[in-house]
Amino acid sequence: MKIVDPRARSLLAAEYVTGAMHGAARRRFELWLRSDPGLRREVQQWTARLMPLDDRATEVAPSPAVWDAISARIDPARRSAPADAPAKAWWHRLAFWRWTSGLSTAAVALLVGWIVLVPRPDTAA
Repeated sequence: MKIVDPRARSLLAAEYVTGAMHGAARRRFELWLRSDPGLRREVQQWTARLMPLDDRATEVAPSPAVWDAISARIDPARRSAPADAPAKAWWHRLAFWRWTSGLSTAAVALLVGWIVLVPRPDTAA
């Protein structure tokens, strides 16, 4: 397949060069690059336009908080509260609500069992 629209070619080349194109779309675009010299020129032009920006950018190490946030988004099981975070009140804790619901369910089951199984005195007079 050949991309005919010049605007679409330019936009796709820009996405490819900036790294905004991922997965299957990127693989498909790379296949087109192999067979389309004009598209390769478009990618080279975008690279030449954007390379000065890369040269001017300075490397900045992200803070530990940024890495922690990234880790938490990638693997929620590793998520932990910050050391300076205040402790949650007892009514905000999941364990409290689990125990409360379990005890409430047991109380309802006992009440239903008592109503159903305990014989009633004969009220006929």
